Amino acid sequence: MCSSDLPHQTFAHLYHEHREIFDELFLGGPTGVEQFWRGVVKRRDPRLARHPMCSKPDWITRTIPLSIHGDAVPCVQVGKHATKSFDTISFQGMFSEGPTLWVKHLIFGIFEHCKTPDTMDKVWQLIVWSLKIMFEGVYLDRDHEGNAYPPGSSEAMVAGTPLAGGFRAVLYSIKGDLDYFAKCLFLRNFKAVQPCDFCPCSTHQHHTMWPNYFEDDAGWKSQLFTPAQWRELDRPRLHVLLDRKSTRLNSSHQI
Repeated sequence: MCSSDLPHQTFAHLYHEHREIFDELFLGGPTGVEQFWRGVVKRRDPRLARHPMCSKPDWITRTIPLSIHGDAVPCVQVGKHATKSFDTISFQGMFSEGPTLWVKHLIFGIFEHCKTPDTMDKVWQLIVWSLKIMFEGVYLDRDHEGNAYPPGSSEAMVAGTPLAGGFRAVLYSIKGDLDYFAKCLFLRNFKAVQPCDFCPCSTHQHHTMWPNYFEDDAGWKSQLFTPAQWRELDRPRLHVLLDRKSTRLNSSHQI
């Protein structure tokens, strides 16, 4: 497995050492953040419903939206027997523009055949902890396993101090192809009878409920899941990025 800096480390480094690049990649201009959130509020994006971000008085001007992108690409013995794929996870500011190598920041990469449930759980535990730091906008006083830093340690000395001059960031978008969503995020498989995570479309119902039926009388169009209904769907497993219980910051905050 290869790794880069954790997201909060990259975020803080760019702010303090390369401020022009930080502004270009994360702020989208002097009023970009505020314009984005005002547009989100205007269209009543359901992701804002009871979101802890909105309890912060300056959230609309100081909270930067982020996206995470996951994808696996064949890279060893391509087109032959025992092809090996390399899975990469990166993040970027949603306002960034330019070549992929410029706007995306590698978090980690791992060969598919090296994955185990225990390995991936530990990796994502660390990443979610880093995202929590970005969400709070300050360094935390505990490590990714919940252990308090020893008094006098460098980590304890910066605990509670601003990460990036008062800016914070929130994971607002997860990008990937349908195969990635099914295999890595444990969402519904696009080949299943009920392939959609956002509505009850089904290939075993009347044709107006088929996932490839888009006429005006398509039944699934008027039956989109509410956030509450989505959370109540029966799933054997849910990825930590989508599980509010797993991403909880404390008794009242979660990503």
